[in-house]
Amino acid sequence: MTDRTGARRDNHIRLLTPRGMLMIRADLQDPKVAGTIVHTLAVAMPEARRIDANDGRELAWMAPDELLAFVPIEEVDEMVHQLQNTLADTHHLVVDVSSMRKEFEIVGAVRDILAKGTPSDVSPGGLKIREFRRSRLGQLAAAFWLTENESAHILCRRSETDFMQRWLHAAAFTQNAPQFYHC
Repeated sequence: MTDRTGARRDNHIRLLTPRGMLMIRADLQDPKVAGTIVHTLAVAMPEARRIDANDGRELAWMAPDELLAFVPIEEVDEMVHQLQNTLADTHHLVVDVSSMRKEFEIVGAVRDILAKGTPSDVSPGGLKIREFRRSRLGQLAAAFWLTENESAHILCRRSETDFMQRWLHAAAFTQNAPQFYHC
Protein backbone atom coordinates (compact mmCIF):
# COMPACT_ATOMS: atom_id res chain seq x y z
CA MET A 1 0.00 0.00 0.00
CA THR A 2 1.39 3.42 -0.94
CA ASP A 3 0.66 7.03 -0.07
CA ARG A 4 0.32 9.94 -2.54
CA THR A 5 4.11 10.25 -2.90
CA GLY A 6 4.53 6.58 -3.78
CA ALA A 7 6.19 5.65 -0.48
CA ARG A 8 5.09 2.42 1.09
CA ARG A 9 2.99 3.30 4.13
CA ASP A 10 4.32 0.31 6.02
CA ASN A 11 7.97 1.39 5.60
CA HIS A 12 9.20 3.62 8.40
CA ILE A 13 12.64 5.17 8.63
CA ARG A 14 13.83 7.09 11.65
CA LEU A 15 17.05 8.46 12.99
CA LEU A 16 17.53 7.01 16.46
CA THR A 17 18.42 8.90 19.61
CA PRO A 18 22.19 8.74 20.05
CA ARG A 19 23.50 5.99 22.27
CA GLY A 20 26.96 5.25 23.52
CA MET A 21 29.31 3.35 21.22
CA LEU A 22 32.69 1.97 22.25
CA MET A 23 35.27 0.53 19.88
CA ILE A 24 37.19 -2.25 21.59
CA ARG A 25 40.34 -3.65 19.95
CA ALA A 26 42.08 -6.53 21.69
CA ASP A 27 42.97 -10.20 21.41
CA LEU A 28 39.44 -11.56 21.61
CA GLN A 29 40.76 -15.14 21.59
CA ASP A 30 42.40 -14.53 24.98
CA PRO A 31 39.95 -15.94 27.57
CA LYS A 32 40.93 -13.29 30.12
CA VAL A 33 40.28 -10.45 27.67
CA ALA A 34 36.99 -11.93 26.47
CA GLY A 35 35.89 -12.63 30.04
CA THR A 36 36.70 -9.08 31.12
CA ILE A 37 34.68 -7.59 28.26
CA VAL A 38 31.72 -9.89 28.87
CA HIS A 39 31.76 -9.26 32.62
CA THR A 40 32.10 -5.47 32.30
CA LEU A 41 29.40 -5.06 29.64
CA ALA A 42 27.13 -7.89 30.85
CA VAL A 43 26.62 -9.05 27.26
CA ALA A 44 27.67 -12.39 25.77
CA MET A 45 30.63 -12.42 23.41
CA PRO A 46 29.16 -12.47 19.89
CA GLU A 47 30.20 -15.02 17.32
CA ALA A 48 31.75 -13.78 14.07
CA ARG A 49 29.43 -11.37 12.20
CA ARG A 50 26.84 -11.38 15.00
CA ILE A 51 25.45 -8.90 17.51
CA ASP A 52 24.30 -9.98 20.98
CA ALA A 53 22.13 -7.98 23.36
CA ASN A 54 21.27 -7.86 27.04
CA ASP A 55 19.38 -5.27 29.05
CA GLY A 56 19.80 -2.28 26.71
CA ARG A 57 23.38 -3.09 25.76
CA GLU A 58 24.65 -4.70 22.58
CA LEU A 59 28.00 -6.10 21.52
CA ALA A 60 28.79 -6.46 17.81
CA TRP A 61 31.60 -8.42 16.18
CA MET A 62 33.42 -6.08 13.79
CA ALA A 63 36.60 -8.09 13.05
CA PRO A 64 38.63 -10.89 14.67
CA ASP A 65 40.19 -8.32 17.03
CA GLU A 66 37.46 -5.66 17.17
CA LEU A 67 34.07 -5.23 18.83
CA LEU A 68 31.57 -2.38 18.86
CA ALA A 69 29.71 -2.00 22.15
CA PHE A 70 26.43 -0.10 22.43
CA VAL A 71 25.70 1.21 25.93
CA PRO A 72 23.45 3.90 27.37
CA ILE A 73 25.07 7.26 26.61
CA GLU A 74 25.36 8.14 30.30
CA GLU A 75 27.50 5.02 30.92
CA VAL A 76 30.13 5.66 28.24
CA ASP A 77 32.80 7.30 30.41
CA GLU A 78 32.40 4.69 33.15
CA MET A 79 32.60 1.79 30.68
CA VAL A 80 35.70 3.21 28.97
CA HIS A 81 37.38 3.70 32.35
CA GLN A 82 36.43 0.22 33.59
CA LEU A 83 37.57 -1.54 30.42
CA GLN A 84 40.84 0.38 30.23
CA ASN A 85 41.62 -0.40 33.87
CA THR A 86 40.73 -4.09 33.72
CA LEU A 87 42.58 -4.60 30.42
CA ALA A 88 45.59 -2.51 31.50
CA ASP A 89 48.01 -5.45 31.45
CA THR A 90 47.07 -6.48 27.90
CA HIS A 91 47.49 -4.89 24.48
CA HIS A 92 44.15 -3.15 23.83
CA LEU A 93 42.37 -0.02 22.69
CA VAL A 94 39.04 1.21 24.07
CA VAL A 95 37.68 4.40 22.51
CA ASP A 96 34.42 6.30 22.78
CA VAL A 97 33.18 6.55 19.18
CA SER A 98 29.65 7.70 20.06
CA SER A 99 29.94 10.96 18.15
CA MET A 100 31.38 9.31 15.02
CA ARG A 101 28.30 7.40 13.90
CA LYS A 102 24.55 7.80 13.54
CA GLU A 103 22.02 5.01 13.76
CA PHE A 104 18.82 4.53 11.79
CA GLU A 105 15.98 2.09 12.23
CA ILE A 106 13.94 0.91 9.27
CA VAL A 107 10.72 -1.02 9.66
CA GLY A 108 8.81 -2.64 6.84
CA ALA A 109 10.19 -4.29 3.72
CA VAL A 110 13.74 -4.02 5.07
CA ARG A 111 15.28 -6.71 2.87
CA ASP A 112 13.94 -4.96 -0.24
CA ILE A 113 15.23 -1.58 0.95
CA LEU A 114 18.67 -3.01 1.74
CA ALA A 115 18.77 -4.96 -1.55
CA LYS A 116 18.37 -1.67 -3.41
CA GLY A 117 21.83 -0.50 -2.38
CA THR A 118 24.06 -3.20 -0.94
CA PRO A 119 26.15 -5.84 -2.68
CA SER A 120 25.58 -8.10 0.35
CA ASP A 121 23.19 -11.03 0.18
CA VAL A 122 20.19 -9.86 2.21
CA SER A 123 17.95 -12.82 1.35
CA PRO A 124 16.53 -14.74 4.32
CA GLY A 125 19.29 -17.33 3.86
CA GLY A 126 22.01 -14.73 3.37
CA LEU A 127 21.27 -12.35 6.25
CA LYS A 128 19.90 -13.87 9.42
CA ILE A 129 18.36 -11.93 12.28
CA ARG A 130 21.07 -10.40 14.52
CA GLU A 131 23.78 -10.98 11.91
CA PHE A 132 25.99 -7.89 11.87
CA ARG A 133 27.08 -6.93 8.37
CA ARG A 134 29.69 -4.33 7.40
CA SER A 135 29.20 -3.42 3.78
CA ARG A 136 28.10 -0.57 1.56
CA LEU A 137 24.65 0.95 1.31
CA GLY A 138 24.19 3.22 -1.64
CA GLN A 139 27.60 4.79 -2.03
CA LEU A 140 28.39 4.77 1.69
CA ALA A 141 30.20 2.45 4.03
CA ALA A 142 27.63 1.19 6.51
CA ALA A 143 26.89 -1.54 9.01
CA PHE A 144 23.45 -3.08 9.40
CA TRP A 145 21.64 -5.88 11.16
CA LEU A 146 18.11 -7.20 11.31
CA THR A 147 16.49 -7.08 14.74
CA GLU A 148 13.41 -8.88 13.39
CA ASN A 149 12.24 -9.97 9.93
CA GLU A 150 10.85 -6.50 9.22
CA SER A 151 13.12 -4.32 11.35
CA ALA A 152 16.76 -3.35 10.84
CA HIS A 153 19.32 -0.94 12.23
CA ILE A 154 21.87 0.87 10.07
CA LEU A 155 25.04 2.68 11.14
CA CYS A 156 26.73 5.33 9.03
CA ARG A 157 29.32 8.02 9.58
CA ARG A 158 27.94 11.09 11.29
CA SER A 159 29.06 13.31 8.39
CA GLU A 160 26.96 11.19 6.01
CA THR A 161 23.72 11.24 8.02
CA ASP A 162 21.76 13.51 5.67
CA PHE A 163 22.78 11.57 2.58
CA MET A 164 21.90 8.25 4.24
CA GLN A 165 18.53 9.54 5.39
CA ARG A 166 17.66 10.77 1.89
CA TRP A 167 18.90 7.52 0.37
CA LEU A 168 16.82 5.39 2.76
CA HIS A 169 13.68 7.41 2.06
CA ALA A 170 14.24 7.12 -1.69
CA ALA A 171 14.83 3.36 -1.41
CA ALA A 172 11.59 2.97 0.55
CA PHE A 173 9.50 4.21 -2.38
CA THR A 174 7.54 1.31 -3.86
CA GLN A 175 8.52 2.19 -7.41
CA ASN A 176 12.20 2.16 -6.41
CA ALA A 177 12.32 -0.96 -4.24
CA PRO A 178 13.13 -4.17 -6.14
CA GLN A 179 10.50 -6.13 -4.18
CA PHE A 180 12.41 -9.39 -4.16
CA TYR A 181 11.13 -10.32 -0.72
CA HIS A 182 7.86 -8.35 -0.30
CA CYS A 183 5.36 -8.07 -3.13
